[in-house]
Amino acid sequence: MSERGSNRRSRSYMNILFSILLLLLGTGVSAYSAENANYKAAKKEGKVVLYTVMNAADNRVIMQEFEKKYPGVSVEGWRGGTAALLSRVLTEKRAGALKADLIFSGAAEMQVFKKRGLVQKYFSPEAKATPDNFKDPEGYWTNVHPLLQVVGYNTEQVKPGDVPQTYNDLLKPQWKSQMSMDRVEYAWFATLQKAWGREKAIAYCKKLAAQNIRFDSGHTKIATLVAAGDIPIGINLFAYRVSEFRRKGAPIDWVALDPVVAILEVAAVTATAKHPNAARLLMDFMLSVDGQKLIRSFGRVPGRPGVEPIDKRLGKIKAYPTDVAAIYERGLNLFGKEYREIFDIK
Repeated sequence: MSERGSNRRSRSYMNILFSILLLLLGTGVSAYSAENANYKAAKKEGKVVLYTVMNAADNRVIMQEFEKKYPGVSVEGWRGGTAALLSRVLTEKRAGALKADLIFSGAAEMQVFKKRGLVQKYFSPEAKATPDNFKDPEGYWTNVHPLLQVVGYNTEQVKPGDVPQTYNDLLKPQWKSQMSMDRVEYAWFATLQKAWGREKAIAYCKKLAAQNIRFDSGHTKIATLVAAGDIPIGINLFAYRVSEFRRKGAPIDWVALDPVVAILEVAAVTATAKHPNAARLLMDFMLSVDGQKLIRSFGRVPGRPGVEPIDKRLGKIKAYPTDVAAIYERGLNLFGKEYREIFDIK
């Protein structure tokens, strides 16, 4: 090749590289400008009111880190369990006084809010990294992190060869009266019907109900009971919580049964938000790499691809996200009524 041809090729490569650099810089500047504009608008509002189901310790860290990154925008609000949050939001709405600007809750509950017009569309720029089946197709909510539901067992009470490997293994006579489960597994019940088909899922749940399941309120509570040896097996425990207990030395472990249902923990801006810009800024923060690293630091599974959980095993689980379409169409109450009837929960 001639020296002239070589120079032309070099210049061509340089031009391409320069164009790519300009594009990247332009994208970065654009994103920075948008964030800066959102921050200015949020700062004028001064605060954001958050209603959340996240535990107090983790929620406090999210709030503190957000306020540190965005001085002048404070986070106020309320936290409670799933049922309590659902009741509070609906009660305030009936009174015409919904105070929340941003809601962080399960996707099943968020579908109730969406259907009643309590949340608004917001296509967060950070949501581009979220897989389509982990966010509302119309833009009403986005997954912050999934709660992977697994079977937890006490390693001192369940021999290695007896660890359940399939859902049918839970039907073995040896596990009768030896298992615990949460009273409100409506989203799991709905999603199992999507994975298996309605007839098979209902038939299975009726057989499981015959195992004399011990029902309790709270997945963490049940995981604690399993770790303490109060009961050998916990069904549908949150994998991250079992992993946390195990890292601290508790005699507990988990096994993933197919299908593993992922309860989506999502965020949405309320339709009547008094501080909408601050709400969007907080939602962006939760979905950002910085926010997702905080989620990871809690031992949870980040919802953003590329941010790996502390327990590498959790990142290998193939999860089935909550069947939000069926919950939206049929209503969470109908799934709940059917679930309670099958398991005879008063």
